[in-house]
Amino acid sequence: MIRVDHLTYRYPGSALPALQDVSLEVREGECLLLTGETGAGKTTLICALNGLIPQVLGGRREGQVEVEGVDPASLPVRELAQRVGTVFQNPEHQIFMLRVWDDVAFGCFNRGFSEREAEEKVEQVLRLMGLWDLRTQEVFKLSGGQKQRLAIAGSCAPGPRILLFEEPLTDLDQEGRSAFREMISTLKDRGHTLIIAEHQGEELQSCVDRVVRLHQGRIAEDVPAPLFLPPPPPLHRQRRDLPVGPSAAPLLIELREVEVAFRDGTVGLKAPSLAFRKGEMTAICGPNGSGKTTLLKAIMGMVPPTRGEIRVLGRRACFKELVGRVAYLFQNPDEQLIAETVEEELSFGLRNLGRDGGRRVEAYLDLFDLRDLRTRHPLTLSRGQRQRLAVASLLIMEPEILLLDEPTTGLDRESWIRLMEGIAEIHRRGVTVLYATHRQEIVERFAGRLVRLKGGEVIDDQVL
Repeated sequence: MIRVDHLTYRYPGSALPALQDVSLEVREGECLLLTGETGAGKTTLICALNGLIPQVLGGRREGQVEVEGVDPASLPVRELAQRVGTVFQNPEHQIFMLRVWDDVAFGCFNRGFSEREAEEKVEQVLRLMGLWDLRTQEVFKLSGGQKQRLAIAGSCAPGPRILLFEEPLTDLDQEGRSAFREMISTLKDRGHTLIIAEHQGEELQSCVDRVVRLHQGRIAEDVPAPLFLPPPPPLHRQRRDLPVGPSAAPLLIELREVEVAFRDGTVGLKAPSLAFRKGEMTAICGPNGSGKTTLLKAIMGMVPPTRGEIRVLGRRACFKELVGRVAYLFQNPDEQLIAETVEEELSFGLRNLGRDGGRRVEAYLDLFDLRDLRTRHPLTLSRGQRQRLAVASLLIMEPEILLLDEPTTGLDRESWIRLMEGIAEIHRRGVTVLYATHRQEIVERFAGRLVRLKGGEVIDDQVL
């Protein structure tokens, strides 16, 4: 079904190979977990199998790749897509229609399904992914996790025999992860060949047959799943010594009788009274679609309230006035990476603020393990590397308030712990931090306060 023989690949402009002498066979109907640290080569291997390497991304490929007996590089991507479906790390790259139902049906109609066949497929995958109640929803209203579910549903609906997944669990809450596991089990029962690139492999223990671990572009381990994956470990509370903002500390952020509504009148956030003091490190939690991103964007002045008032640093929240003093990390790092190289990305914000960034850029290249990538284009990096770069480009400007939307997206466990420890160190220096997350372990280790949302409303607010 899939054969990779001595594959080596270098991205354009990169001296070091992203994949080195990789050989791999995947049988028909097999479910394979592709794991490894951030930057190990998981995404690169996926792109070699779906034809994006070298057809779209360029670079230099050596060795052989065969999918159903054909080299993906020899087929037009549009033709290969009928054989191989891919769920990318960034769901925005594969959502095309305005409404949920239409987007899932899009691929079915492109494959020539009858209207009845398409309706059956669409309903089935929407129910499996917990999106049936959102089938008429406009896509732009969905949360990041809901968009991830939609991308999975859209790729699975046409039923390609081979499906490739890039970090599918990253933006999903527990309900979404459970739905994904059910979807994988259903696809396995139907004989589909599945390759899942994922850091959080222990959550897929019941689904996969085999595990291949990559390390620095090479296959480090290839074993049956029971020999590789331990049972999911219990969570142990490991608190960091995080200072909690004292009750007498000045208020930096105040929301008074705030409502944020979408164009159709749907209320995305309702906060009668919510405030954050200087020196707090607060986790914003809740399921997909609960209002976490809306809250952070409203504080940043990116989403104006339809009712009430938001004050940040003593003034009404206005994006242009807050830039430099308040830094915002998007859930999707690609939305804020604009320079041609990693090094230029780090210095971009400092130059705009009229600051000299020479020594500071060098320090942050080391702090975020980006030195070997300094000349790479940001969009050729792995999702986890892009996430590190996006966070570094904010912290280097030394803001007073840091707003982070799912900062650990795309990072393996070791990497997200290092990142959060770095953010905690910045917090100890006096920066007020608010971050959205759905990972309970992060809250337990790296938060002094928890604000929990559901349906756009605060249902819990406690000091930890």
